[in-house]
Amino acid sequence: PPSFSSLFSTALWYLLRRRPAAVVGTGGYITVPTCAAAWLLRIPIFLHESNAFPGLATRFLVNTLRAAARLYLGFARAKTFLTHPGPIVTGNPVRQDIAAPLEGAAASEEKARCLERLFPGSVSQEEEGGAEERAKRVCICFMGGSLGSERINQVVRESLGTFLDRHRNAHIIWQTGQRYFSEARGAATVACEGEDQQEEERMEDQETRLKIVPFLDDMALVYGACDLVVCRSGAITCSELIASRTPSLLIPSPNVTDDHQKRNAQVLEAMGGAALLEERDLSAETLVAAIESMLGDGRKRLGEMEATLEKAPQARAGETISESILKDLDVL
Repeated sequence: PPSFSSLFSTALWYLLRRRPAAVVGTGGYITVPTCAAAWLLRIPIFLHESNAFPGLATRFLVNTLRAAARLYLGFARAKTFLTHPGPIVTGNPVRQDIAAPLEGAAASEEKARCLERLFPGSVSQEEEGGAEERAKRVCICFMGGSLGSERINQVVRESLGTFLDRHRNAHIIWQTGQRYFSEARGAATVACEGEDQQEEERMEDQETRLKIVPFLDDMALVYGACDLVVCRSGAITCSELIASRTPSLLIPSPNVTDDHQKRNAQVLEAMGGAALLEERDLSAETLVAAIESMLGDGRKRLGEMEATLEKAPQARAGETISESILKDLDVL
């Protein structure tokens, strides 16, 4: 990769040429040379830190260089690690269709509509079974990020058959990542050689309740349909879960800087909107046990998570940040 001095020189030349009214940084290696050049030229710098534990770039720019005119935070916990005199906790910007959950009967109707789009015919079948069948319905999404997670995929593969057998009203969305997609599809396809008709019917039933995809394009649809999401705990994912009011089982990636995913997950766990399962403790048995603990006792724990998330402030981080910057620049 280019050296810091090379990036700094390029940023300095560009800023001198363009003379922007402000520079907005969102963390990461590339933020430092650009913001350092802006600081040298006395161009106002607005920083946003998305994680509960600030990255090295943000810590350097705020604590060492003291370069931020304004500092916006995705999580209040990040204030503990930064010396800025007036950080503003805004949350993280998320798409508007994700950040507009419904309530009450409207929410139930929207969930049924989303589930029907993902699993055509599923809701109509449950309607025939009456209120009892509808109450048992549950939709769970397993996802390991856009590239997928080898470990999460492995454990889902090992536990999938058991879970679908135990929970006949469960619908599963499994996002694998392109690299693991073919393997997951193969593992989920169980041959019925020599099996009787009852077994064939069981397998056909499982296939109608299982959706395996390499990538999820419409996250608003997925959050809208799901009662529970099992996933990593990147900053934006956590913010989407809060904004969409979706309970989660978070499995932080251990392969990230400063273990920031675990810190993000701890914030959601502490507020009561998620459960935390570390990867070192992850197995088919612990995964199934963790999910069933949320579904057990009439879904009491899942209901408590939903109630907690419903009390969270409505997400409007994008508007808050942009309005603050424009006011500081006397544009508004």
